[in-house]
Amino acid sequence: MIPSKRKLGAATPFAFTEQGVAMLSSVLNNEKTIEINIAIIRSFVSLRKFALTYEVLTKRVTEIEQQFPDIYKALNHLMDSNQIQQIQQERIKDWLYQIITKWKSNKLF
Repeated sequence: MIPSKRKLGAATPFAFTEQGVAMLSSVLNNEKTIEINIAIIRSFVSLRKFALTYEVLTKRVTEIEQQFPDIYKALNHLMDSNQIQQIQQERIKDWLYQIITKWKSNKLF
């Protein structure tokens, strides 16, 4: 049974889930489609493995950050002060640009 447009919404889906690809491979019996489906399922497996290692990596980084809270705070402070300096430099550049523009158009001096 194919769901109605009301259930899917106005647009049709652009991607299959891993289970959808497996179901599709049971319907299509061409050699080329079977090869493509196997490749797609392998990419799903690779993506799942990456997601698991990413989660492990994130957890490990969090553990390391908790071991060195003072260093982490200092690095955050340095990064924040660097961003503040960049914002101030941008404001100065904008201000100078406005002054030069007005000076060129003889609206200043």
